[in-house]
Amino acid sequence: SLLLEPASTNLITYSEDFSQSAWTKSNTTITSNSVISPDGSLNGVKISASAAFAQIQQTYTSINDADYTLSLFAKLPSSNVVGLRLASGSNDVRREFNLSTLSIQSMGGNNQELIDEGIENYGNGWYRIFLTCKADGTSAFLNIYPKNSSDATLQSVFIFGAQLEQSYPTSYIPTNGASQTRTIETCNDAGAASTFNSTEGVLYFESSALALVGGDSRISLSDGTLNNRISFAYSPTASKGYIIVKINGVSVINNLNVEIGNHLDIKKIAISYKSGDTKVFLNGVELSIASSVSFSGGVLNDLSFESANSSVKFYGNCKDIRVYNEALTDL
Repeated sequence: SLLLEPASTNLITYSEDFSQSAWTKSNTTITSNSVISPDGSLNGVKISASAAFAQIQQTYTSINDADYTLSLFAKLPSSNVVGLRLASGSNDVRREFNLSTLSIQSMGGNNQELIDEGIENYGNGWYRIFLTCKADGTSAFLNIYPKNSSDATLQSVFIFGAQLEQSYPTSYIPTNGASQTRTIETCNDAGAASTFNSTEGVLYFESSALALVGGDSRISLSDGTLNNRISFAYSPTASKGYIIVKINGVSVINNLNVEIGNHLDIKKIAISYKSGDTKVFLNGVELSIASSVSFSGGVLNDLSFESANSSVKFYGNCKDIRVYNEALTDL
């Protein structure tokens, strides 16, 4: 799919080389180049516990009340559990990720500012785990445990690609000695304005949103104004989306709420429009019919991964997007 993401910075200076002094080790042995990592190279690291309370740690300076996400690729040689911890001020979030049962539970800590957590399967035994929480001060640190931190059993885990970012989890940004920033991603040149038919057509797309912390995410067919637009938005409420169709300042569909379930799953949306017959479909099921407004030519000529007035961007995965220049039948 086409992945469009906002700018983000990996604050961890050595995301793959855990032998560096930037990582403080306690009761652990680091074995570099131990396994093929998710990038296809022999650069996965084995971290082994030599005693109870095994961990590696790194400090950073946080912004009070900002959201931070710690993510890591992990694979099991002997331990079923990988632990992550984010701490700042009085905030201390510790979570245990079981890669055998794909479950998550507390490892202690107060967990007062836990925002999100997850496990994503990357194939070949690798999982990306993440923890998002709100900072409660400026002095902060993160920990990675090769097991439950209080378990006396000596175990090990393969790891790769540690990332700390001031946002929800985004795609991996490798570092080697300094933090690295990925710039905002855009998509241009969808076609000429003459491609589009403003009197009838279909806007169709298959997409999913990224984490929706802080706002929504939009796709629009418009003339660059809010008066002429066909727009879909993933709501900040994760299970909802909404649709707006407006022509010459007249609302055809006004904030139609759509129950989309998990916003991380790909959904198929079709908005068919023509004078007297506008319809919305979610995964092939018709949701709404509006039949009283006429569509005029020359007012829908720009397909954008953003709102009609460019104020809100689309951040997510788009598997397919099309504009048909005629209203297709329901069959």
